[in-house]
Amino acid sequence: MDLGDAIAEHVQRDHRIVNDEELSSHLRRIGERLTKHLPPTSLRFQFFLFDVNDVNAFTLPGGRIYVSRKMVAFAKNEDELAGVIAHELGHIVARHSALDMTSLLRDVLGVTQVTDRRDIFAKYNQLIENAARKPKAFEKLQNHESGAQNVADLIGLYAMSRAGYDPQAQAGLWDRYFELKGKTGGFLADLFGRTKPEQKRLREMLRGLSSLPAECLGTRVTANTEEFQRWQAAVVSHTGLGRKESLRGQTLKESLKPALRSDINHLRFSPDGKFILAQDDSGINVLSRQPFASLFRIHAADARPAQFTPDSRQIVFHTPNMRVEIWDIAEQKLKTAREAVVRKVCLQTALSPDGNALACLDGDFGLSLIEVQTGNSFLEKKSFSRLEFYDALMLIFAALVADDDIDFEEREFVSMSFSPDGRYFLAGDRSSSFNALGWATDIQSLVFDLTTRTNVSVKGDLKNVLSSGFVFVGTDKIVGKNFGNPKKAGLYGFPAGQVIEHFELHGPALKPVTSGNYVLLRNFGKLSGGLMDLTTKKVFHVNQRPVLDAYEGKVASERRNGELGLYDLKGGQPQVAALPQNPLGRIHAADVTPDFKWLAVSGYSRGAVWDLTQGKMVFYVRGFRGAYIGEDGIVYADFPKLDEVDET
Repeated sequence: MDLGDAIAEHVQRDHRIVNDEELSSHLRRIGERLTKHLPPTSLRFQFFLFDVNDVNAFTLPGGRIYVSRKMVAFAKNEDELAGVIAHELGHIVARHSALDMTSLLRDVLGVTQVTDRRDIFAKYNQLIENAARKPKAFEKLQNHESGAQNVADLIGLYAMSRAGYDPQAQAGLWDRYFELKGKTGGFLADLFGRTKPEQKRLREMLRGLSSLPAECLGTRVTANTEEFQRWQAAVVSHTGLGRKESLRGQTLKESLKPALRSDINHLRFSPDGKFILAQDDSGINVLSRQPFASLFRIHAADARPAQFTPDSRQIVFHTPNMRVEIWDIAEQKLKTAREAVVRKVCLQTALSPDGNALACLDGDFGLSLIEVQTGNSFLEKKSFSRLEFYDALMLIFAALVADDDIDFEEREFVSMSFSPDGRYFLAGDRSSSFNALGWATDIQSLVFDLTTRTNVSVKGDLKNVLSSGFVFVGTDKIVGKNFGNPKKAGLYGFPAGQVIEHFELHGPALKPVTSGNYVLLRNFGKLSGGLMDLTTKKVFHVNQRPVLDAYEGKVASERRNGELGLYDLKGGQPQVAALPQNPLGRIHAADVTPDFKWLAVSGYSRGAVWDLTQGKMVFYVRGFRGAYIGEDGIVYADFPKLDEVDET
């Protein structure tokens, strides 16, 4: 139990525990119903909900069981979730974690005995510090893991059967998660190594079910389905707002006044032009146009670019772990939250404007469309793209310069987008490969009607445009590049694909505006963003800022002081709206003096220096990338080039 406490201290630094008694109590009730049917033990069983991107659960020595919120979302009913918890209890009863740690302490540190709690904590921390020195010790544990899993499955099966849960639920969840469709391999498949480990484990689960003695079956208790679904929805919808802050060893806490604002990294008008959303690293501000003022703020620390629904009544967004949230503007509150389960890592994603469908380009470069409500895939295209040498270099480069990049969107491996009305999904890719005949180009294109769930044929040059980079202009036109023939870039009708106008379009990444005959050009020349008028083909910029959106003749853009400006393209004074204070997001530079008297911090475009003895700002400057506060009381900072001001 002391060892479990030591590991928990380490684990809970990396995973956020859901500290909500109402949510945790239901999980605890399931656990307690199961533990009544385990052999007597002096262990103290504890059950925790935690945030992680995977459908996962794990156990620590001493009786701690952690279940991810995504696991709760994935379970069809309480019986399936009970099967997961029962399996983890099986590990605890069999002392698997304690045996593994005993082996690691011996093989890595040469430790064969421990004394008190302090000694156990010290030995565990030594083990973590020395883990990289003897990786084979950890590999040895993985080699016998399958046997331990089968033992835990069997113990779990007995426990959930005696507790009155459906004993078939454990195998059912496993089959569904790995999409095995009941396949368990066989003699010949085993002989030739064709049986997957997941299939073998399902086989053992089913074998345990078939040999389950009648006396092991407890009285079948049907769980309250509605109660479980209400609790499941509450777990998925939980945002963690208002949770108590807990910092170990804290000796001082000082609020910085004034605080430093995060940069806006995404802006959108609503389709009816009545609202604006301004998104930063930690959340989304929702503003009205008349009057131009802030309405409310959505906490969304890791959200992908948010969007309005086609009817302008709601805001939808998703996170890297495929959580989808829908917020009602009139009620200013969360309406629904869902956790879509995707087994493969998504390199690139897109969410439909109504929040009902997710597009995923996975690690094998397969493209799929997922129904958010059920988590089921209704379109799959294997090998839609290939990783080219250029893409690999760009991934490395992006990782190296990530701290200097204000753009928080994903790397775009393929061109893909939903139409503004949410009816169509479009995708295209152009991959090159070298063969005996030289360089060959493989072009992929897809237009999918989500209302009929059928493919739409792609005609003429539209196929090249989809594979080269495109954006919607309204719902019935597309503007795009054409790598195959740059002179045939331009404006096309959709979905017919007729040419409206050809014009050359090179280089910059294209981004749509909400309304108007414009398109955004990212990384355009010396500017970090530009607005192209599709009528005159002229490019201009607003307020020297990279993040903006247009609605007819109006442009929204962040001002240097952090306010939001609404500019008329015909000229005149902008309207200005103050935004509520937001938590600081990505930090690009920071330094603090050894006596904790002075602190220098910078975001992307704004930085400051504070006197920590009073919490007061003494300097407010443009963003810097490096900082050092010297013993001479001088702040040394590296200011990158900005507009016409050289780097200093």
